[in-house]
Amino acid sequence: MTERERMEAGLLYLPEDPDLAAEQLQRLDMLFAYNALKPSEQAQKQALLKEMFAEIGENCYIETPFHANFGGKKVHFGNHIYANFNLTLVDDEAIYVGDNVKFGPNVVGSKGVKQTRFLFADLPSNFVKNTRNTTSIPAFFALFENKSAEYKLQST
Repeated sequence: MTERERMEAGLLYLPEDPDLAAEQLQRLDMLFAYNALKPSEQAQKQALLKEMFAEIGENCYIETPFHANFGGKKVHFGNHIYANFNLTLVDDEAIYVGDNVKFGPNVVGSKGVKQTRFLFADLPSNFVKNTRNTTSIPAFFALFENKSAEYKLQST
């Protein structure tokens, strides 16, 4: 089994595999370009996000700096997403974010342990603030279940 196949299966893998490392560098260059754009360069930012992400809906805004180990390659954002400063997504596996979600500053979406699902739905009220059909998730959140190798973030 190749390192790419191991990564895609949600297994531990060696990221220094030459093919994976070359792809990651290319993706990180796009991420660097995104973070280097001025706030006034919104058209360029939106164009880069569409190129970087697997899927991105309408009216999505990510404050810089934004961090992702594969530059958003496996990130699927719905519509009306706002991410405050320092959003970090470990996107070696798919990450799904529903519509109308707001991320607080310094949020990290990372599994850390393989074969664990990172599910952001039905969180206690002290973790999620729902205002006008928009879910706001502060920096300190995590709910783990040992069932699947997929991240899933949903608005409540």
